[in-house]
Amino acid sequence: MSHWKKAAGKAQGLWNLQNMSTVAANQIKAAVNRKLKTPVVTRWNSYYDSITVLLEVLRQPSHLEAINTIIINQPRGTKTPINEIDIKIFSEYKAVMDPVAVCLDRLQEEANAYMGILLPNLHIMKSHLERQRDSGDLQYATPLVEALLKGFDTRFCHLYEDREVLMATAIHPHYTPAVLRKVAPDMVAAIKDRLIREFKNSIKSKVEEEQPGPSAPWHRDLSEDPDVLDLFLDDDAPDRRQEELGEVLTKSMESWQRANT
Repeated sequence: MSHWKKAAGKAQGLWNLQNMSTVAANQIKAAVNRKLKTPVVTRWNSYYDSITVLLEVLRQPSHLEAINTIIINQPRGTKTPINEIDIKIFSEYKAVMDPVAVCLDRLQEEANAYMGILLPNLHIMKSHLERQRDSGDLQYATPLVEALLKGFDTRFCHLYEDREVLMATAIHPHYTPAVLRKVAPDMVAAIKDRLIREFKNSIKSKVEEEQPGPSAPWHRDLSEDPDVLDLFLDDDAPDRRQEELGEVLTKSMESWQRANT
């Protein structure tokens, strides 16, 4: 049996003990001044949250001793105490799963329920997992981080070529178009061209609404405007980006109007 299975079995046994025995539950609460969180199948991050609480308890030597005393003194079931190797395994599990849990929580928030936040958050999560894998600090959780990265590629790689998702990222107010250089560098040129094309069409439509009548030729090509290209590639703060983008588009529209009056 792997180290992880042994440690996870002990954790599950302790949770079962609390859930199934009122006496044991009261003993645990009296010993550590709280009830342990236990996994719930229907809740995201439930197992992670339960391990996090268990770690907080077990890292205090007096609590670890009290928990093991309760386990050993049970009349039935496995009576194997939790040891330092188990705590190390739980710690590595939590460290690996931290970015996954944060990403899931952020994507679940109602205030952030926009397509544009998906790729940046996935990118951050994957970067953290890769750093964990490459750090050399993991003694037990390397198979976990490798499985997560393999699953990531299987489930999400196609999104890095999805132009609708990339466009949503590029125009999300929390980010800048330049974030695509980090998230999907191979798609930057295609998304840049689409942004410029849509900006140009938007300005043209606005001008035609304000100047009814035969449409004048659309001479101004935003793809040749260095201000627009610089804005796309700039890495400055998104607030300034939004202000400058508005200024560039306004100037572009005014210039087009002057050229066609």
